[in-house]
Amino acid sequence: MVFTQAYCLRLFLLGIFLLNFSTTSFSQKNKFAKVIALSVNNKGKKIRYYEGETIKFIDKNERFFYGEINRIGDSTFFVDEHKVYLSSISKICNTKNRQGFRFLANLFSVPAMLYFPLITTNRLINNDEPILSETGAYYSAGFIVIALVSSKIYNKRYQIAEKRPIKIIDLSP
Repeated sequence: MVFTQAYCLRLFLLGIFLLNFSTTSFSQKNKFAKVIALSVNNKGKKIRYYEGETIKFIDKNERFFYGEINRIGDSTFFVDEHKVYLSSISKICNTKNRQGFRFLANLFSVPAMLYFPLITTNRLINNDEPILSETGAYYSAGFIVIALVSSKIYNKRYQIAEKRPIKIIDLSP
């Protein structure tokens, strides 16, 4: 059986999607603790951050924070031993339930940059005509689009406003 380039690409993409849907993360959450909650829409959907989880946000001074939540207080929380006030946050990135898109963005960014130059260099060495193949351009454009769209979905940012507040909720009885 001869494996063509298109057949190998289909198998590769099928493997990526199967791996993406089969990976899940299970974490134990303390049900009786304080939680950082972000209201996403008017229907009551909230993104919750517990102690020990990773959070990514930008404060009002345009400083970027990324780290693990160590402690949650009444109006503050600690990210990698930095004290952060809720009133100082301007944008927060949704890092919850988007690990599949992060995986796709990281996986397709390397082929997006290397596939077309590699195929073109190979055709130059082998003296193939035409040097710039149409299928190579289509495949590399596909890699670029998948990487950019996945990155955009993974790094979605929410502006903290009156309609979208961030608050600390105490779940203890």
